[in-house]
Amino acid sequence: MVAWVLLETAVVSLGIAAVYSFVAYRLYERSVSSDARLASLQFSVFWYALGATAALGAVEAVLAAGGVLTLSVAITISLAEILIDCVFLWAIVDFLVYVYTGKYYLIPVSAFYALFYVAALYYTVLSHPYELVIRAGLPTLLTVPVTSKLLVDVVDIGLVLPEFVAAFLYLSLLRRTEDRGQRFRITVVGLGIVAWFGLTFFFPAPTATLGLVRSLLQLIPAVLTLLAYFPPPWIRERLQVHPIPTSREADPARS
Repeated sequence: MVAWVLLETAVVSLGIAAVYSFVAYRLYERSVSSDARLASLQFSVFWYALGATAALGAVEAVLAAGGVLTLSVAITISLAEILIDCVFLWAIVDFLVYVYTGKYYLIPVSAFYALFYVAALYYTVLSHPYELVIRAGLPTLLTVPVTSKLLVDVVDIGLVLPEFVAAFLYLSLLRRTEDRGQRFRITVVGLGIVAWFGLTFFFPAPTATLGLVRSLLQLIPAVLTLLAYFPPPWIRERLQVHPIPTSREADPARS
């Protein structure tokens, strides 16, 4: 029974990884100015990294279902996920900062997340994972409580605060434009990002069913983001908005 639940988790995780990767690919295809190309890449990296995390979860579930997931392998996957998490947090925050300010702040944002990565690794070491169990349909590491309140606060704040602040600043751009297309994209993308992080941090999933529900709900912001940049005809007609052309559409010579 447990093996089947793990395999179901793996199949769902692979599907989620495919959706995130498709969204990332389509977003990178957007035609943007040369100045905004890095920001466009960072937005794609955010979704690609989410897809990579989901894919790692699928691999871990398959290994657990086959009875070959050891504690050391689970810890290694956990460490890889920490790195990927730091990459997607860096990517989305720097993307939002660029969109809000019109400037890149690569050095301070990169330095912050490099320090955050070190703090997250140190937190993991101090938590001393000592056993692997299956909980809520997922392989889960049992750990000891980290007693350093400062470290716990740093990790918690680093995980939650920057992206929410950046997302709400991004939403505040609604006051600066009257263009229907821009307002539509700002609203959908901004609320989508807030919703994704809100579901991640504040939607409890103590059972396999709730974990599946949360994972599927997290796909909604991804799909909405895609619709914001490439709205289907019925949205275009109803809201009077236009899609962002892809680089191939903007440059027919490349087709």
